[in-house]
Amino acid sequence: MMSAVIFLLEVLKLTFAGLLVVFVTYLIMRPYLRLLVDLAHRSPQATSLPITLPLRLQAYERLVLLIERLNPVNLMLRVPPGDLDIHSYQQVLVNEIKSEFLHNVTQQIYVDQISWNVILKLRNDTIALINNAAQVSEPDINTTDFRKKIIRHIASLEADPYLQGAEIIRREISAFL
Repeated sequence: MMSAVIFLLEVLKLTFAGLLVVFVTYLIMRPYLRLLVDLAHRSPQATSLPITLPLRLQAYERLVLLIERLNPVNLMLRVPPGDLDIHSYQQVLVNEIKSEFLHNVTQQIYVDQISWNVILKLRNDTIALINNAAQVSEPDINTTDFRKKIIRHIASLEADPYLQGAEIIRREISAFL
């Protein structure tokens, strides 16, 4: 009987010592465990925000500038017709739009899909507007009248799509700031 009690006391001593070691280890490791839990719960976006925010803002800024450069009024001021006929001038304008777009195509990785879709739509609509204006123009129309025709079409729209596109981008920027 005595040996059973001694055995039980030895087991209790070893159990107590083991629990004491586990408890002290827990107390030492608790700050590191909390840090691991916090990092696991933190989103990857929150940890990379200080790095990506300037890049995203710059991308949105460049897209607003692209919208201004796609606007036919600004485009035609920037690209004078010289002595070109309307079909040659049409090609120059379309090539300028494509060049501007290609110059900014990498910005899509920093912006939301909605903003990028706005840019794609404005690019495609601007090219279509210029091509349609050239197709329905009389064969002997000069480039000055061709330019006026495009500007009148833009002015006749109920809402300026270029202003609306820039407004969509501004709202997206304010959503994540």
